Amino acid sequence: NLSKQEGCVIHIRGGDYVEFGGGKVASTTFYKNAISKMQKNYGIKKFYVVTDDKEYSSSILKGVDFSFVGGGMKEDFYLIGQFKFRILSSSSFASWASALGINSKNGAGIIPKEWMPGIERNLHLPNEIDIK
Repeated sequence: NLSKQEGCVIHIRGGDYVEFGGGKVASTTFYKNAISKMQKNYGIKKFYVVTDDKEYSSSILKGVDFSFVGGGMKEDFYLIGQFKFRILSSSSFASWASALGINSKNGAGIIPKEWMPGIERNLHLPNEIDIK
């Protein structure tokens, strides 16, 4: 059962983004650290993954208890904005979904410190923190 108030959505952009080096920004380490922070700081136990690349997502989330949700662009955008707790990739899609969602000022969001390799992200939404 999908609990948007107790669970955490994770956006992982794969596909062409990985080929262009996006995986260097939102690395496996970033996701593991973000998941750990959500568990420790907010007691999150349930993780739901929105992605365009299930194979890539599965490879970087080994050992994490998660379920895939969504599957289409509109549904994915909607889901990201509905969750109180969010772990976002360096993706304008995820950023806009989070900013426009009903929970943009509630809960917490974790984003990569860099937007692209070597380019720090300077834009933060309310209750959003960045980590490496």
